[in-house]
Amino acid sequence: MEQSVRQQAGVHFAKVPTCPSWATRIEVAREGESIVVRGWKRCETYPCPKDLPKGSDLLADYRSYADGDRQARPLHLELVDATDDQRLETFVRNFGPLGKRVDWLEIHDDDTRDLTVFQSMDDLRHKQRLFRSTFDLIVALGEMKLNARAASKIANSAMQVESFETPDPKGPSEIDELMSDITIAMHRREWAAVYTAGHAVVCRVFELFPSRLIPYPGGAVELPRRQAWSVLSEAMFMLRNDYEQKWKWSFCENQSCRRAFRLTRKDQSCCTTDCATAVRSRKYYHRQGYEVRRARLAAKKTATKSIP
Repeated sequence: MEQSVRQQAGVHFAKVPTCPSWATRIEVAREGESIVVRGWKRCETYPCPKDLPKGSDLLADYRSYADGDRQARPLHLELVDATDDQRLETFVRNFGPLGKRVDWLEIHDDDTRDLTVFQSMDDLRHKQRLFRSTFDLIVALGEMKLNARAASKIANSAMQVESFETPDPKGPSEIDELMSDITIAMHRREWAAVYTAGHAVVCRVFELFPSRLIPYPGGAVELPRRQAWSVLSEAMFMLRNDYEQKWKWSFCENQSCRRAFRLTRKDQSCCTTDCATAVRSRKYYHRQGYEVRRARLAAKKTATKSIP
């Protein structure tokens, strides 16, 4: 029997294989416009959580998040939110690189590996933007509003993910052809066709990051196809699970946060209760606080004038 991560949500499958972290220990060094990512004791297999060191189960936070834990921040949401260099470096330090190849490798007797990946900051920024654009496209598709404004969001987000697919010298890529379909549908004001083509773009992006089935005594589990030089496959795997579940996302209304989060109810506008409290306080400050301050200043002026 095949099981997926979304079917395991809320349940601790100690004997079901999981996806380990990129490496047991990760160090990141910035060298100008490049970063050097070093990992120690990387596990190449898919062990059970009980056989991993504490904190090395990459899907642990995702299972908590899928079960409705608003405090859980799985890898894919952290990548969506890594919109500046400081956050990108923190992401790589916590989860691993988004590189193109392994530049140094040492294999130990226990089959774990120490490895080094060099990556330019431009490449790191580019891949984060591609992933963020895929996320934005799914968010736009989830609005289900058949009008020009919603369709424009879909078209703009879809345009940003075109470079996920390697250009084919023999002709346009599949995403390029789908973008042509979106352009034609936009011109004809066929909003439903824009949505259909937008979903096709998302599906094509996910096809570029295939998963694999890992057998175990109880059956098989679907897990990401790991790459030693990047955790992008793991991020795409989580995002695809969310997409298949038809979960809705938004961005926190708290201006000092603005993190992506999964909606657990329709009227939810903030990622945590702390952010919701901060937003309510700010709204009170602007709505009623102004009147209170104005009255206080008027009273102070009146009191000053009454002094002989």
